[in-house]
Amino acid sequence: MRELANPVWQADLVSAAINPAANQSVCALFEQQVERTPEALALICEGRQMTYRELEARVNQLAWHLKTQYQIESESFVGLLLGRSERMLISMLAVLKAGGAYVPISPDYPAKRIDYILRDANPKVLITEKRFASAVERFQELFYWDDWPDAGEEAAMVPRSNLPEPEQLAYLMYTSGSTGVPKGVLTEHGNLSNFISWCIDEYRHSTFDIVYAGTPYGFDLSNIEFYFPLAIGRPIRLLPASQMVGLYLRRDRRVLLNTVPSLVQELLKTRELLNNVSVLNLGGEAVPLSLGRVLRSYPGMEIRNMYGPTETTSTAINYRIDGATSPEMLIGKPIAMTVVYILDEEMRQVPIGTRGEIYIGGKGVARGYWNRPELTQERFLDDPFTPGERLYRTGDLGMYLPDGNLRFFGRNDNQIKLHGFRIELDEIGRQLEGHESVREAVAGLKKSERGDKLVAVCSLCAEVSAEALIAYLKDILPPYMLPDEIIFRENFPLTPAGKIDRSALFTEGRI
Repeated sequence: MRELANPVWQADLVSAAINPAANQSVCALFEQQVERTPEALALICEGRQMTYRELEARVNQLAWHLKTQYQIESESFVGLLLGRSERMLISMLAVLKAGGAYVPISPDYPAKRIDYILRDANPKVLITEKRFASAVERFQELFYWDDWPDAGEEAAMVPRSNLPEPEQLAYLMYTSGSTGVPKGVLTEHGNLSNFISWCIDEYRHSTFDIVYAGTPYGFDLSNIEFYFPLAIGRPIRLLPASQMVGLYLRRDRRVLLNTVPSLVQELLKTRELLNNVSVLNLGGEAVPLSLGRVLRSYPGMEIRNMYGPTETTSTAINYRIDGATSPEMLIGKPIAMTVVYILDEEMRQVPIGTRGEIYIGGKGVARGYWNRPELTQERFLDDPFTPGERLYRTGDLGMYLPDGNLRFFGRNDNQIKLHGFRIELDEIGRQLEGHESVREAVAGLKKSERGDKLVAVCSLCAEVSAEALIAYLKDILPPYMLPDEIIFRENFPLTPAGKIDRSALFTEGRI
């Protein structure tokens, strides 16, 4: 075992009060809340409402059906391809309560991406709706919500003894992949429970009456929007789309809102909208210091900058922005039961104030990647400082400051976050190179005073228009990965080592 560079400092990082909720599944926490407040409002969705008792009845009914009709058990995958309605939340909870692991798939994905996920995960059954039938017609085992009866008094109970254990899988969530195809992250109940228990402790003195759920369920930021309020008895407002948050903020008061900085910038155009937000969590992309300054002017608003890859379950590092006077925007300190190291290329700890790569360990580290043993071995490593523990290598650069906060410097590879979505730039380039007219393609972020743009630069072997290439990509990539612009060049700038010089290529004025 290696000696820690700063043993006292590291001991402080890993110390945390143990929350009893950390040892219970989100299913158990939900059940306990149903017992406490059965008639309290649990879910609001486009004019429809469900109490905790009503929600549990529907969850139990579907969970029993999945167990008895499809033999769903531990490690069984259940695909979900659903619109944003109560069906989505009921299905997620039912799969977990049945002991399975859900695989969320957005109906906005192109058919080829949906096909890939279904082939790769090969779920026992796919829960969907008939309006999406054309996207899944080749899949064998389908459960259509449209044919499912309303819950009655006979709604079955799933015994608590059958609730999932910490080491069981909770979900398989696909993210953008550097090899040109998405990669699935295997997250266990223990990973999820640790995060929710931290939320319970972190927000125990916060004041909010309702939690907005606008994040797509295929992104793990949605965990705090669904499972946290159900564990503490708050209602969820399920937004039809994240862009509609402004409409509902005109109606509700004392809202807990999770979103990306770019959407907050839009909300600030109508300043009074944010007066109804009492807790604001920012994640998914870097928070500009200027935005932090503006948000601090809202009296009484709690503001957090939350950092964490999907592989470490939603959030691993957290920073309270309100009241902070730092001259730079920080990502903060590790959450409970989490340790963060800043290491050099030899996996040695660097001194405080020195830049290095961010490695995350603790209870939030996922099991690994589905069907990708080599990538799992590359990214999920044995912890050299704590025998028996593992670290996730983020690929992000960071630095510890003397006060224990972390500063974030961005990626050390070709992955970015834009508008809350994690994007492997190589996946865009590889897909473009699959077109018969494209010889070579590179995607990157073009920064300017007018805002960041996702740009692809191509060299061609046959004539083709940018519009044709965008149309080609629409059949392969989800909307958030489509380039804002495609530019053609005969040659790419190269580094002295002969590699494409991305920094030169995507600098303002060079393309």
